[in-house]
Amino acid sequence: MSNLIHFLNGKFVSEDKLLISPRDLGFTRGYAVADFIVTYNHQPFKLSEHVDRLFKSAEIIGLQIPWSKEQISLWVKETLDKNDKDTEKTIKIVLSVSQLARLKNEGIEDVIYYDNS
Repeated sequence: MSNLIHFLNGKFVSEDKLLISPRDLGFTRGYAVADFIVTYNHQPFKLSEHVDRLFKSAEIIGLQIPWSKEQISLWVKETLDKNDKDTEKTIKIVLSVSQLARLKNEGIEDVIYYDNS
């Protein structure tokens, strides 16, 4: 399996260098929102609907997303472009609050995760 490229905290990162803090509230307490997207013909299926749902989920739990829907969609597409086109992808977008923000809705960490399964 090739080393997939992920988007984490504003940077493209190879899977072997992918690190998430064990103090991240999304990791330790589940204070996060997530959505899964599949690709067909190497395009994210219904991307705008998935991003809309991500924002709605964040609103429900009181998580303020500091980026626009367009920016998140762009990151998804850019991350897909940096990975091989040989197989379809499963995309997982996770937005969580970092340990520094605690529950103040600051310091959201963004994770776009790809799985070849």
